[in-house]
This record gives sequence, structure tokens and C-alpha cells, in this order.
Amino acid sequence: MTTLMERINRKKMKLAGLENRRSKKIPFVIVIDISGTMELNDNIGKVNRGLQAFYDVLLEDPKICDSLDLSIITFGGEERVHLAVDFDDIRNQAVPTFEAYGNTPLCPAIIMALDNIEDQIDAYHSIGISNTKPIMLIMTDGEPSRYEYAELVENGEEYWVADPLQKTDMEFTEAKSKFDRFRKMTDMEVHIIALGDEVKDLYFLEQFSTGLNSVKRLEDTDILAFFEHLTISVGTLPVAFDANPNNPDPFQVFDVFERFKKGNLSTYS
Repeated sequence: MTTLMERINRKKMKLAGLENRRSKKIPFVIVIDISGTMELNDNIGKVNRGLQAFYDVLLEDPKICDSLDLSIITFGGEERVHLAVDFDDIRNQAVPTFEAYGNTPLCPAIIMALDNIEDQIDAYHSIGISNTKPIMLIMTDGEPSRYEYAELVENGEEYWVADPLQKTDMEFTEAKSKFDRFRKMTDMEVHIIALGDEVKDLYFLEQFSTGLNSVKRLEDTDILAFFEHLTISVGTLPVAFDANPNNPDPFQVFDVFERFKKGNLSTYS
């Protein structure tokens, strides 16, 4: 988990990275499940290839590089929650190769994402850079678990398990409260992608959605195609803002989520 001193140091680095990049910014954070179940059907491999292809195409457009600020946060893996790629000039970023392991601590990942967006927006404003409302994309193939593992003993042997997240857990109530405050303050847009068919209970995902139809199911066979269309959609954002900077909902370009949905998961509809 992120300490206060780490956040302070990152803010300093953010300011340094923005000195020569003063155009209007679009903060976009991708929150990715890299828990053990992502090994199924090579979903983690598809995500790795899709992210790399996504970056490769964005790098070809100087306007996107100047306008779009990307961050990647993972949940699962050995570190459980990790700021894998901090906001910076896309041209200076390297996309890691992720491995699938461990539990699914969604709530701490959302808190880290919100903190990082908040710090980035603070950095913009401190040197007079304007920004659009933030975008968050969450991709997961399972229901969330608690951050801490539970220790069990069976037949004299100790082992660790990831308990499912509960509605009364403090990590959920804190994440939900922070999310609601931040959403009200920034009008952040969130899109949630459930990979495959293992997400049965949508309650927790819906708590972090931002409107009708914002929770979608994606076949794991469509992961690479999804990133291709995401690239096209993200690439239109700078042009959309230039054409109509006062548009209250410029993120309508994200029709990519409509193209790939496998039935609407949300109970809103």
C-alpha cells in the first residue's frame, strides 16, 4: 500500500514530468486484475499483448502523446496492489509484462487509483494545466476478495486462502465512500469489464460504476479485439475536445463498450 511519503515524492516527480507538457490533459487510469484465475485461457497473456499493442498505436500520434496521461494499477500478483505505470508522457513509459497470481483485492486498487488521479490533477492545477474529467477502466475476471489472506489449518498443515469480500468489510466501505466523494468532485467516468463468465455477483462492481450500462461482460476471446477498438476510441478524444471543449459528455466516443458487450450485466437496466 502507498505511504504518505511515497505520494509526496511521486507528486514531485509528476511536476517535473509536466514542465514541458502543458497542453490540456486527459487522465486515464486502467485497473487490471492479475489474480491467479487470469491464467485461464491465457487471459493474462492476452491482456499483456493487448496493452502493448494499445501503447504502440498511441505512440504513433503526437497529439495523443501530448494530451493523454495514462496510469496502470494492478490487483493480484505478489504485491497484491501495485502502481505498475505512473502517469507520465506516454513516450517515456514502458509497459510491464504481468503474471497471474494471488487474490483479487479490488477495493485497495480502487483507492490507489483514486489517490493517483487526485495527485495528478493537483499537479496539473499547481502549474496551470487544465484537464478533462478522469476516465477509469476496470478489467476483472472474478469477484473481489479481501486484501489480507486468511490462514487455515487442515490435517496439521497451514495454508492461506483469499476470503471473498463482504459488504460490511472496512476496506469496501472506505473504498466506496472515497469513490463516491471523488466521483462527485470530478465527474469521473468509469467503465467496468467483466472477463468471461466467472463474475456471478455484480454487487461490488456496480458500487463502482458511474451510470447505466457501465458494467459489461467481455468474452475472453475478444480481449485483443477490445484493445484494438479501445485504441481507436481513445485516439478520438483529443479531437473531440478540440471540436467542442464545452461538451458535457465528450466520452460518448467510447462506443467500443457497446460493440463488445455480451449482455448487460448491470441491474440498473
